[in-house]
Amino acid sequence: MIIFLIANGLALVFFIVLLFYSVKGKWPPFFLANLAGLLAIAHSIFLEYTHLQTATTLLVIGVVVALVLIYDALFLFRQMKTESRKAVLRPQFWRRIMEGREYKMIFLESVFESEMERDTEASLTEKLQALEMWRSGNRAFSEGNLDEALEKYRLSVKWYPTGVAWVNQSGVYFEKEEYQECIRCCDEAIKINPDREEAWLNRGLAFMALKSPAKAVKSFDEALVVNGQNPEAYTLKANALRALNRTEEALEYYARASETDPNYLGAWFQKGITLNLLGRLEEAAECFRETTRLDKQFAPGYFHLANTLNRLDRNEEAVEAYRKAIRIKPDYYEAWNNLGIAWTKLNDLNQAAKCYRKALQIQPDYPEAWLNCALAYESLGKLAQSVACYARFLELAPDSFAKHKAIAARRKEALEAKIPEKRFSFPLFRK
Repeated sequence: MIIFLIANGLALVFFIVLLFYSVKGKWPPFFLANLAGLLAIAHSIFLEYTHLQTATTLLVIGVVVALVLIYDALFLFRQMKTESRKAVLRPQFWRRIMEGREYKMIFLESVFESEMERDTEASLTEKLQALEMWRSGNRAFSEGNLDEALEKYRLSVKWYPTGVAWVNQSGVYFEKEEYQECIRCCDEAIKINPDREEAWLNRGLAFMALKSPAKAVKSFDEALVVNGQNPEAYTLKANALRALNRTEEALEYYARASETDPNYLGAWFQKGITLNLLGRLEEAAECFRETTRLDKQFAPGYFHLANTLNRLDRNEEAVEAYRKAIRIKPDYYEAWNNLGIAWTKLNDLNQAAKCYRKALQIQPDYPEAWLNCALAYESLGKLAQSVACYARFLELAPDSFAKHKAIAARRKEALEAKIPEKRFSFPLFRK
């Protein structure tokens, strides 16, 4: 009986742990299944303790527990696949939010078919050939074969022209950074279907890439005529207005985006960037906090929150925010560098130097980190290391760093004069 109770006690603890994680993960079905397992084990212990346990009750309880465990295994396997997919897609998501330039593609066959149904004169053969070429283009695009995808989409519109195939052509040209061609394809899509929202958005994004924000604004306006409930269109228009230095108008459109969908992360992030440019740092910090509330895995949100707190001299808070960004994205070398700056402001130069070294392990050609590392070593009295870092900075820094290069050259010369043996070539950082 003792062995039975110990085994069931361990099973009880196991289900309690799973219940805790189900609450933390907000998984109601998982919670209910493991609650059933917990109650089954508790009932089994009760029956054993009161000597009411029978072969039948053991069998029933065993079947219940086995079913719960099978469900748990299937559920956790699905969660692992979901999280794995999220991990793959997350960098793309971050890029879309940060750059505000994620072009649109259409992969739903129902959308393609609805466009073909508008024309009753074209033959069924032409429509089916167009559909098959469009499918082939989608497959090629998903495999990264851009030229093949373009060829298939071109064949699709030759068989039967649809706005959908033209939109996908525009997306491929955007990916290839051929923005004029992207605009041409969008115009063709709009001729066929002026309500093709994706065409207006891609057109606007291409104009933004060509540094023509005024033309981009007009395209985003047309997208909003088609769909006035798209928070991304409001955000993209706001980005274009910001590029035109119409920042107050941009803030209005970010607000509209958030009113349309309070959970649209992109609007909060871009609004934070805009408020930072205006020097409204407290408001910017609140926007970045909102991004991290909406997505606790959004490393750029923590990074920009930390940068804003750094500017506000709230350095302890900045350190914590940088650490959160790094926990999510360990190779975030900009965060490592800026964490070093925060530690410098807190007068912990040893910690700062460690952060700069970590940034350089990840990105050896990062001039800002070499300069910061040189300054930290100089302040710590490690002159030989400082000289080596200044030398590397001078090798890597572009012409836009002219002022910093001049200062670094003077500091390097001054430090070299203080070191008797000028041996500065050594393995500075070890992985």
